[in-house]
Amino acid sequence: MKNPKNISKRILASFGIGSFKNIKNENVKIEEFLFKFKRNKLAIVGLSIFIILIFLAVFANWIAPYPQDAGIAVHFNQTLQPPSFKHIFGTDDLGRDIFSRILFGLRYTLIAGLTIPIIGALIGVTLGLIAGYFGKKIGTVIMRITDIFLSIPPLVIALLVISVLGPGLLNIIIALSIDWWSWYVRMVQAEVLVIREQNFVEASYILGSSKFRIIFSHILPNAIFPVIVKITLDMGYAILNVASLGFLGLGITPPTPELGYLVAEGRLFLPNDWWISTFPGLFIFLAILSINLLGDGLRDIFDVEVT
Repeated sequence: MKNPKNISKRILASFGIGSFKNIKNENVKIEEFLFKFKRNKLAIVGLSIFIILIFLAVFANWIAPYPQDAGIAVHFNQTLQPPSFKHIFGTDDLGRDIFSRILFGLRYTLIAGLTIPIIGALIGVTLGLIAGYFGKKIGTVIMRITDIFLSIPPLVIALLVISVLGPGLLNIIIALSIDWWSWYVRMVQAEVLVIREQNFVEASYILGSSKFRIIFSHILPNAIFPVIVKITLDMGYAILNVASLGFLGLGITPPTPELGYLVAEGRLFLPNDWWISTFPGLFIFLAILSINLLGDGLRDIFDVEVT
């Protein structure tokens, strides 16, 4: 039987009274976050670039000078033209405007890149909470299955799934999300194992809180910061994987543009017609760079370690 004095201390500690010291991220407030974020110049640069890219992708229909070139349009009288005032990024072998195709390709790349980590996080966080809090047999089963998926590179599983389902935006998201959740399970499970031993969690249990309330009111809010950082950083990896599948011809079905596929198209005309591959590759680089700068900034602000 537990000592009543210890129980009372823990109950007081759960309300911030006594010698209890809360875990490091609990008191991160919006004002403090904004103050730290404003001081992180690289994070501001990353966020600014990312917002610009999202703006270009969302309003591609109105920004693109030749929106019809994102489809089946062909202009044989203006093929392989270098960058000019009329076509700022030049044209491809079918006379289509590269800039217009990049804007529409950026839309599909960002959709997949943003969706895949979020789906992976939703699945992984749920399983990680279950494995970390309840443990025992169900936790062991979840973690062993997770270890199996962690041992297989996401791109390998994606290739297998796409070979069955076929190319397409939805199939790419499904293929990469199948394996993406495993990293979140491992991370959240480790966080939960630490947090559930904290005094304020034990005090909540002693006061009669349900397991559901303990998990979602006490454990999850304190484990969410590494998840936010990892989602941000994973967007860059997801974009790179989507572009890789597009480069291999397993991405979105042509003539719909996708950045990886645009790079693959242009490699046949290197080095003379360099602009066909260079500009889509530059946008892939900017997207990944902006996300990494933003993710590193969030990691410094929340003071968390994410692998």
